[in-house]
Amino acid sequence: MDRSGRTILATAAVLDGNCARTVDMTGLAQKGGAVVSDLKISAGPVEQAAKVATGDCDVYLACDQLVATDPANLKVASPDKTIAVVSTTMVPTGAMVTSTRVGFPGADQVHSLIDESVAQAVYLNAGALAAELFDDEQYANMLMVGAAYQTGALGISASSIDAMVKVGLACS
Repeated sequence: MDRSGRTILATAAVLDGNCARTVDMTGLAQKGGAVVSDLKISAGPVEQAAKVATGDCDVYLACDQLVATDPANLKVASPDKTIAVVSTTMVPTGAMVTSTRVGFPGADQVHSLIDESVAQAVYLNAGALAAELFDDEQYANMLMVGAAYQTGALGISASSIDAMVKVGLACS
C-alpha cells in the first residue's frame, strides 16, 4: 500500500469517528525498494507506537507478493486473526531486472509462505484487473483496498472510503 492509499484509509477511519495512527518505511522506495506502511485504527486514542507489533495485524494488505513474503514484514501477521489480501501481479525485483537468471518463485511457494502465517488469504491480480477495468495499472492499490473492504475485516465504512477517494482524485 502506498502512502496515498494509507492516507485515504486513515482519513476515512477518522471520518467514521475512529482514531488512526500511521507510519511509513520508505527509505529504499526512493531507489526502487519496498514501501511498507502501518496503519492502526482504534475507537479512541491509545498510547502505543504506530508500528504494528509482531502478530498484531488484522488486515495484511500486500500490493507486492514478494515483499509480503519477507519475514521482516510477515512477522506482524497472526494465523489466528490476520486476513491477507495479496496482489499476485508480478513486480520484478532489482535482481530480476539486472539478471535473466533470477526469476519469480512459483505461486505455490509464495502463497504457502503467506497462507501459513494468516487465518485467511485472498489473492487477486490487481495490476491486470486495474489495466482491464481502468486501462491503467496505477489503480491497482485502490482495487486492493476494495478487496480488503469486501472481506469485512477492514472496519471502515464504504461511504468514508468513497469520500476520501473522491478527495484524492480531486487533488491529483
